[in-house]
Amino acid sequence: MRKYIFVLLFILAVAIALLRVSFAGEGGNVSERIYRNDSAGNVVALSFDDGPDPKYTVPILNILSDNSARATFFVVGSAAEKHPEIVFDIIKNGHEVANHTWSHPEMNNISNDQLMAEVNSTNTLINRLTGNQNTFFRPPKGIIKPESFKMLSDAGFITILWSIGIENSKAATPELMAQRVLENIKPGDIILLHDGRLDRTKTVQALPILLKGLKQKGYRAITVGELLRSKNTK
Repeated sequence: MRKYIFVLLFILAVAIALLRVSFAGEGGNVSERIYRNDSAGNVVALSFDDGPDPKYTVPILNILSDNSARATFFVVGSAAEKHPEIVFDIIKNGHEVANHTWSHPEMNNISNDQLMAEVNSTNTLINRLTGNQNTFFRPPKGIIKPESFKMLSDAGFITILWSIGIENSKAATPELMAQRVLENIKPGDIILLHDGRLDRTKTVQALPILLKGLKQKGYRAITVGELLRSKNTK
């Protein structure tokens, strides 16, 4: 009897896990942080944090357009409020806008109520500017307390992190930045880049190198939302 109970519990656990993966693929609320999509084919998601900033976001949009690539921009609410025209351009060019808090706070130094206010303010602005109902959230620096994560998950937000970043202390030049990603890339990866707050000149310079390399490896660059819905058909 105990053996049968164990088998039934195992089957139930597997069924729940499959449902959760399916739900995540449809963009629904999940109780896990998303780093990548293991079931995707030869696609990767480009994601940009900390913008919009005219100095970096505008040339990035031009590079993406030249390479037929799409991306998700995790915007800081205060920057998006200052540059709504760039948010309009992001959407017009087929990209995705998501939530990166209002002021980019130090996540360990704010309360859950303060975080919720930051996220809600940014989401209200995103939804108004884009006409879409955003559910994606990325915490600054990828830092989020367990209780904060649960609060946001309960509120319907999906926490999106990343599997590899282009900015790295071991990669001092745009060429090395792109090369490091290309040497480690896997199907379904979420790539972290930045388009604001600090000097992102090297990131802008590395982007066309990265996109050319991805194309040579047979990858398409898409949004996070598209990646979560992607299935390997091979």
